[in-house]
Amino acid sequence: MKKFAALILAAVCILSLAACSAKPEKEICIWMHDLKAEDITSALAWSWDGENDVQNYLTQEETARLVSLLNKLTDDSFTENSECVGGTPEYGIVLEIDGEYFCINQSIAPPGALETEYGDKLWWIDNDELTSFVKSVCEVTD
Repeated sequence: MKKFAALILAAVCILSLAACSAKPEKEICIWMHDLKAEDITSALAWSWDGENDVQNYLTQEETARLVSLLNKLTDDSFTENSECVGGTPEYGIVLEIDGEYFCINQSIAPPGALETEYGDKLWWIDNDELTSFVKSVCEVTD
């Protein structure tokens, strides 16, 4: 009887650990979770209004704030743009991380004010705080 109880307890522990380590539903969050400011080689904010081209590297403080905002995003913040609806963005941020580039750009289509590409898919990002931050560092005024 003790062996059976121990076996049941072991099975419950294994299943609990498996549930805790399950991947997020949307793999888009993977590159953003547990990101640290020091992981970012460069962060370039840019904007283009048809006449003016603005490009500024984020300060350490701005980069830390961006990382904080990205780490707070959840699966619910993302919607796959499976039909590639959109247009040419007028502003965004380009991050270099371990020699790879990740862009967070303006989106002209709902359900997100921002968009990014990850895993050969386009994703809308719906997060007002991140959107406000991106607009501010890109010097975009509404």
